[in-house]
Amino acid sequence: VDGSLFWLTHSKSAGHLKGRAWVRAAFTEASECPYPEIHTVARARLVDAAGQLWLDSTPSKDQFHWLKTGVVDVALEERARAQRGDTTARTTRLLTFPSDRNPWVCPIEMAAARADAAKRDPQMARREFDGEWCSDFATLFGETFDASYHVDDVPLASQVWPALTTIR
Repeated sequence: VDGSLFWLTHSKSAGHLKGRAWVRAAFTEASECPYPEIHTVARARLVDAAGQLWLDSTPSKDQFHWLKTGVVDVALEERARAQRGDTTARTTRLLTFPSDRNPWVCPIEMAAARADAAKRDPQMARREFDGEWCSDFATLFGETFDASYHVDDVPLASQVWPALTTIR
């Protein structure tokens, strides 16, 4: 009616996504796609029209999946910078939608289903019901380790070496 063109496709490679500039693209179950190139090509198609890329997904247990490292972590870092007063433009937004916030599902039934899942596999329940990115196994530091906060940069050798040579 208004001249919009909808193109629905299932693609296993980024080569099938090239073409005209896009205004908006939506990928569903993005964590099921093992190809990070699809995200790269999609963002490139959106640049000309200042378009938007919408991704939805249940979190994966793979903490190094391109969706986690290239989208989720970027959004969290941009959010943290904005909260610290950084005025750099944000390129990525993250909205989590846990199952218990779904208005179309009975809250009592959802709580029971989540409790049953947590008994069998707590990490899976966190991914499937809470929308959290967590691996299958607990980490050494639990969920509290943050490299940007807990790791100090090592000074350059040129800065350290003169100090070491004067110590006798």
